[in-house]
Amino acid sequence: MDRNVDVRTTISTILTAVLPKTEGDDWFDSIMCQGRMSDRRHSPDSELCHWVLFELGCRDSRILCRDVPDRGIKYSNNQIEKIVSGAQRLSAWKRFVFENSPMLGDIIHLGSKARGETEHVRIFLHANEKSWTTAGVTQSNKTGLWTAQETTNRFDGLRLENESGVTGQLNGWVDVCSITYEDLPKV
Repeated sequence: MDRNVDVRTTISTILTAVLPKTEGDDWFDSIMCQGRMSDRRHSPDSELCHWVLFELGCRDSRILCRDVPDRGIKYSNNQIEKIVSGAQRLSAWKRFVFENSPMLGDIIHLGSKARGETEHVRIFLHANEKSWTTAGVTQSNKTGLWTAQETTNRFDGLRLENESGVTGQLNGWVDVCSITYEDLPKV
């Protein structure tokens, strides 16, 4: 099978097996947060992206932000920045232009500190003319709990807006097939 199809199919299978999960669930608390939910600098929405990269076999400390002591990879509070800058260093970054769009499993980057926006990362699943479905970690307005889940976002050609009204301009994405994986899991 084509390696690119294999990577994307594996991401879909992994996400289907684990989502949705909410804060308080054993999987969410131990895997997603590694005990950091009380750290206000922590960015839970990037945890799902880092976890998926790790599950795929990525062990490159330039992009991965997980505690992997046997590899010398340590968690840092710059998870979103590490995804974007790591992808750029690995030549896996695709800058957003209107003619291109991400593919299943690519990690999209939204928002900009320079524009005064909160940054977010999500895993792209699929799209139609007016909406994109992504996987990420969001905070419920009803319960206040973080949930790893699929969400449908309105897309106007430049910005995504989720059901809570949170918006972000699409900056680009990580082409997950341009990253090296040590041993792609068999699914």
